[in-house]
Amino acid sequence: MYEDTLLGTADSAVRLVTDIDMSSVGLNPDLGNIYRLHRPIEDFLVSVEKCMPHANYWHMKSYSRDVDAEGHVTTVPAPMAFGTANYRQAIQIATDAGFDGPDVRGELRRRWIDRLRGEHALHPPDAGCGAERDLKGNHHD
Repeated sequence: MYEDTLLGTADSAVRLVTDIDMSSVGLNPDLGNIYRLHRPIEDFLVSVEKCMPHANYWHMKSYSRDVDAEGHVTTVPAPMAFGTANYRQAIQIATDAGFDGPDVRGELRRRWIDRLRGEHALHPPDAGCGAERDLKGNHHD
């Protein structure tokens, strides 16, 4: 999904897939592209609910998003554990919708899901060596 295109909103993406109506055509919801916009957007979890029944891949990336009292939006990339999009609930919604396909991050998917489902999702996994790092960069096995 990408803003200001035929796939720019959950509704337009779902409409395109249902209009095509072919079993080999599905969505790769990259909701991070929408979540990072500096303007009003549809609720992240509502977008997940709409898209995941039509998804055959899932591109997960995380941002921290803040809207101030005047409506000014600030977004910055963030580790999954610290972003403001609720991926714990999104994964549950996706699972409930029957999604069992891969995400474009490959092997990290399982580790992220395990981490996000855990009680103490404080630090993202270090993709390079399988060890984890704390905020100071110290390795933990």
